[in-house]
Amino acid sequence: MDSIVQISGLLKRQYIIDVLQYYKKPKGFKHQVKLMTSIDKATCGVSLQIGEIYVLSGSVTGKQLESDQCQYNRLYSSVPIWHRANLFC
Repeated sequence: MDSIVQISGLLKRQYIIDVLQYYKKPKGFKHQVKLMTSIDKATCGVSLQIGEIYVLSGSVTGKQLESDQCQYNRLYSSVPIWHRANLFC
C-alpha cells in the first residue's frame, strides 16, 4: 500500500511494507514498516508494485526507512542466483 504524505514541506511517497528478512535490523523495528521515497522517478523515487518481493536498501530516519534510486533496490526474481545466497546471512 502506498500514499502521498508531506514531510517538512516536501511530498513523499510512503509505502507500508512487510519485511521478510533484515540484513542489518535497526533496533526496535518490526516486520511491517514505513518506507519513504520521493514521489516520482525524476526525483530519484522508488516505485514498488503490490505483491512483489524486493531486495531493498536505504537508510533509517527515526522510525521509518528511506530509499531512492541510488540504493540497491531490485525485484528478488531479478537478483542473480549466486547473489541470493548472500542475502540471508
